Amino acid sequence: MKTLIKLVAACLLALVVVALVRYRSLDPCRMLEKELVTRVERETRAARDSVREAAHRMGGADAQRATDQVAAAVQNVTVGVATGLAKTRVENMSRSECVAEMWRLAVHRR
Repeated sequence: MKTLIKLVAACLLALVVVALVRYRSLDPCRMLEKELVTRVERETRAARDSVREAAHRMGGADAQRATDQVAAAVQNVTVGVATGLAKTRVENMSRSECVAEMWRLAVHRR
């Protein structure tokens, strides 16, 4: 019985230590940066899909293929620029400012 209690206590202690290490290693500024880039990716994907649908209705398969190529190039450039902007924006923020911004983004869902 004592061995079982010691084993359970050791497991609980290990879980607490792992949770603390993970909490300390999470960087709210990197999370904010990823969220900003993800939002841009989502918006460009939605725009690409609507243009693709319009091209399909108007011109058929050739127009859709050309539209896909242009959309892919534009999406790559847009995501690259968004990554740089997010990195620059987050670089000058403190951890508390990053947390506040993440909270604002999560609550307002813009």
